[in-house]
Amino acid sequence: MKIDEKVEQYINLRNKRSTIKKIYTEKDTELKSEMTKIEMDILEFLDSTGQASAKTMHGTAYKQNKTSVTVSDGKQFFDFVMQNNATDLLERRVNKTAYNTYVDDGIDVPGVNVYTEAKVMIRKS
Repeated sequence: MKIDEKVEQYINLRNKRSTIKKIYTEKDTELKSEMTKIEMDILEFLDSTGQASAKTMHGTAYKQNKTSVTVSDGKQFFDFVMQNNATDLLERRVNKTAYNTYVDDGIDVPGVNVYTEAKVMIRKS
């Protein structure tokens, strides 16, 4: 095995993937845009006819509310969580950057599983 050839093959494949991904992303964006326009037409139809759904021979279109919740004021939010012991408002995941800072400072963080995997990385010269 010649390492120079393997690195060249890898870079060529990565470049091909990048090109294919770019083409896919552009086409996918176009299709999503077309679908959004159709969704708006269907929503307008449902609203104007007072329907929550419309069954057709190709499928059923229906309205569904989607809720997104974000933090607008971190201090107020976390003060509320602490004062009310409302930890159920929090999701359980570890901030990797903060965890690494604790570890770098020699602090052991209990209750955390850490998985590290060696991976080959290749940089184009």
